[in-house]
Amino acid sequence: MADDAKWDLLVIGAGLNGMTLANYLLRSGLKVLVLERRLESGGGLASEESTLTGFWHNTGHYIFDTLNLLPFHEELKLPEVNVGFVHPEVLSALPLRDGRALVIYKDLGQTIESIAAFSRKDALMWERFSRAEAAMPEWSGAALRMSPQPTPPASGDLARLSRMSPREVLDERFESEVVKSLILHHLLIPRGIGYDYSGTGHFVPFAIAQARQGALVRAGSHELAQGLWTAILQRGGDVWDMTEVTQILVEEGRAVGVELAGGRRIFGRAVVSTIDPATTFRLTGEHQVPSDLLERLARYQPDELSLFAVHLALKNPPRFRAAVVNHDVNHALRYGIGLESVADHVALWDELRRGELPARAGMFVSFPSIHDPSQARAGHHTGLIWQVVPRVLRGREWKSVRDDYLATCIERLAGYASDIGPDSILGAVAMTPDDMAAKWTNLGVGLFGGRNSGGQLGPFRPLPELAGYRTPIAGLYLAGAAAPPGAGLTPAPAMACLELVARDLGAKRWWTRRARRGRRVG
Repeated sequence: MADDAKWDLLVIGAGLNGMTLANYLLRSGLKVLVLERRLESGGGLASEESTLTGFWHNTGHYIFDTLNLLPFHEELKLPEVNVGFVHPEVLSALPLRDGRALVIYKDLGQTIESIAAFSRKDALMWERFSRAEAAMPEWSGAALRMSPQPTPPASGDLARLSRMSPREVLDERFESEVVKSLILHHLLIPRGIGYDYSGTGHFVPFAIAQARQGALVRAGSHELAQGLWTAILQRGGDVWDMTEVTQILVEEGRAVGVELAGGRRIFGRAVVSTIDPATTFRLTGEHQVPSDLLERLARYQPDELSLFAVHLALKNPPRFRAAVVNHDVNHALRYGIGLESVADHVALWDELRRGELPARAGMFVSFPSIHDPSQARAGHHTGLIWQVVPRVLRGREWKSVRDDYLATCIERLAGYASDIGPDSILGAVAMTPDDMAAKWTNLGVGLFGGRNSGGQLGPFRPLPELAGYRTPIAGLYLAGAAAPPGAGLTPAPAMACLELVARDLGAKRWWTRRARRGRRVG
């Protein structure tokens, strides 16, 4: 197409949201161009040989736990472009220092049995929340792709929970500190929700329902990016990498195209931005947006936490000491390490808020190659540690602590598992919060798109006026992580925004907004 030819839609950002939205609307008959600043499409869908050749490490988005609610891979027929998911039977484990472990399975009966070893009361409550999820329309796939997002319920048990913090809900409904801690782990990663975030108590039943979900992309997360990219080309769209947007063109209050670095101009009927709202409005020129909206957007709260990542190339799979009691511990998709009580979570958050390097383990750990051998050399394994940390250290720079803290994280994990030491580790590489910010420069408000507290979720994210995905500029839409619904890195913003774009551009709506919920297991 010539520079001055009109595309129907220009999408800024070739990450999960940008390429998902492009694929849906290409199938609706629109002409779509995706523009990506980096050399490689995918955003957080990144897999790299960070340690040694033949060991593939997922450096960004990793576990997908909402495929049951948002089956974009099925609707877009991504298996036809070589995208597959691995669904482990053992989803989560919380190994304890005393040698016990709480284990969550895909099978509800096995999960209840594991919880009952800590508290029969909690096992019954877990089962109640798991069963009740089927009757919660607020957690259906249809609700997650609504535009605008539904407001919190006005009455009923879920409404009451939505006015509480997770800790308040857990203290009211559960008794075991271990069970409470595991639920807080699942709220922390991947949802970015803190134990004391007001207005997020209703995410406790959601976290419980989704704890039995979880999948990883076969051959690494970048295979999903590659599949989405391939599908765009097959449908007649295009993705331009190494293409930085320096301006969103606005004429008479309507977005009409973009200007690229170097001055080239591309025109379209509409523009969707998957970068954060503040950066988006800087590209339009802030004079195009009401000043009071910009002032309130400047008060949008960024994430309180970030991650210190350690990628491991291993000779052998780890052997957890808790596997002596339950051998399934060695086969979990994810592990919570170091936070065994609510008090542990409180102490960690106190350190984060003081800007201190955490003196305690608060780690998400996974070994992808246990479930997908293609992600490591034959007979070897990969490991991932995400230690929760503050985005900025008080009085120190991340580069000054990187190597020592890498060793500290490995030492902490070795306290729970054998074969995590010099004889087994072939290579280890750390990514600090600064490294992630340099790699993905659109993370100005944080890895989770901004703080996931009650006033910044759903119909309030990032502001009530922007929560419907439209902006004050006609033809300009928001569909990134700072758009609704929040509380998790999913394609939900794209799948809700595309409903509006299709309607506004008169595109054929071929997908079904069905009230899809978790498959009943057990």
